[in-house]
Amino acid sequence: MTEDEETVVLLHGILSSHFNMAGIASYLKKHDYNIVNIDYPSRRMPMEDLACFVDEKLKLSSDFNRSSKVHFVAHSMGGLITRYYLHKNRPSSLGCVVMLGTPHQGSPLADFYDGNGLTKYLYRKICGPAGAQLRTDFYHALHDKIDYPLGVIAGTSWINPVGRMLFGKNRDHDGTVPVRNVEIEGMRDMISLETSHSGLLVSKKVKAQILHFLKHEQFDHSSLSL
Repeated sequence: MTEDEETVVLLHGILSSHFNMAGIASYLKKHDYNIVNIDYPSRRMPMEDLACFVDEKLKLSSDFNRSSKVHFVAHSMGGLITRYYLHKNRPSSLGCVVMLGTPHQGSPLADFYDGNGLTKYLYRKICGPAGAQLRTDFYHALHDKIDYPLGVIAGTSWINPVGRMLFGKNRDHDGTVPVRNVEIEGMRDMISLETSHSGLLVSKKVKAQILHFLKHEQFDHSSLSL
């Protein structure tokens, strides 16, 4: 990477890996961004420990240069990990942050699985400590102030049948997270796009909006009516 090349750190969500971010990584790389696509063990630790894991991975990465502008793009729980990371390890050269379907106010889907005696054991076994931190009643003791350019993208389509059961047929959720739960105080901009929670990773419109925010610190609202 060159000294003036901007870097984008990518963080996947729970039960995922860096492979899930490959499409976004490839797209941004074609637009001349240096990419650091972090893989972290989302099921093994609570979020605060996962943030420390990410910090260690970045310190060891030859592609991560703190002196150049650094952006973050995160999907789902990866956005919460990003907040934990920035709370303690914020680069002085921080640029923009884009979060896709991040449940800042938790997910009712986690409430359902973790609060049901029939599914709680299995949910904790599969999702680990961080899974319990995705509940809507979980208190994240971050006390972080969003004083950086944060763009939030919400999905308004669904393929998850459990999500449909919980949220209904309306278009104010992505099958996993309600639109209102991705909102967070201090965000610079927010848009909703017709895609599911997992679809946020592959949507061409989402990728274009990510790029627009990284360049302009705002989304392209003019394209939403097209």
